[in-house]
Amino acid sequence: MKPDNFFDKNRFFILIRNDLFTGYRNLLIAGGAIAGALLTIYLLTTWNNSNSDFHRTFFPMIIFFGGYLMTSMIYKDIHEKQRNYIYLTLPASTLEKFLSRLLLTSVGFVAIVLVIYYLFSWIATGLSLLIFDRSLPAFQPFTRETMTALGVYIVTQSIFLFTAVYFRSHAFFKTILSLFSFSVVIGIFSMLIARLIFWKYFDGLFIPDQFNIDLEHMSCFGESFGELISAAAKFFFRFIMAPYFWVLTYFRLKETEA
Repeated sequence: MKPDNFFDKNRFFILIRNDLFTGYRNLLIAGGAIAGALLTIYLLTTWNNSNSDFHRTFFPMIIFFGGYLMTSMIYKDIHEKQRNYIYLTLPASTLEKFLSRLLLTSVGFVAIVLVIYYLFSWIATGLSLLIFDRSLPAFQPFTRETMTALGVYIVTQSIFLFTAVYFRSHAFFKTILSLFSFSVVIGIFSMLIARLIFWKYFDGLFIPDQFNIDLEHMSCFGESFGELISAAAKFFFRFIMAPYFWVLTYFRLKETEA
């Protein structure tokens, strides 16, 4: 009988191990290609004696682009008719299947990239010193800027995790298109709301000096309007957004298995 709605740690770790062994070859190939390209760029940057901050540019690119792309493909097997029965019939609960791939694409991905990129930075520095007798500033993995980027990734990655289950194909590109479309709709909606609330400023000809609405200092309950909006947005992003998409992903996965 297939287990459901409960958690067994031994079965959970076996599931993570199987997921790692299933896709490690593709990850090694992709990682090797990226490392080779980065090393070439690093050496060329050092050769040109560029003063640009190499790691501040390329580390976030790897985290966000690489993480989003991997997350978008993490549930690819459940959408393929030739393979989905293997995953759907695994002796594990829906919760275990969800948590295993959530951890692999969020905390697990971050930890692996941190270690590998740190090792890469030392190898690149050593080669640069050997060839050019100089190198770029070393990568600092535990700065506030790096930790902030990792936190933003873990939160925003939840969107791609949900769409990986929701979309049957091309989840990455469909997610980007959906986010862009959503931004456009929100922008238009915001403009319509502003038009309704501040309608008198839109009457007649547009005169820049008369159209001077200082939202930042509009007060409400002792707080400025801008501060309230900013606080609400930060609260939603930090505490609501990721759990919301995790819950959607779990129930979508459960629906797929039904």
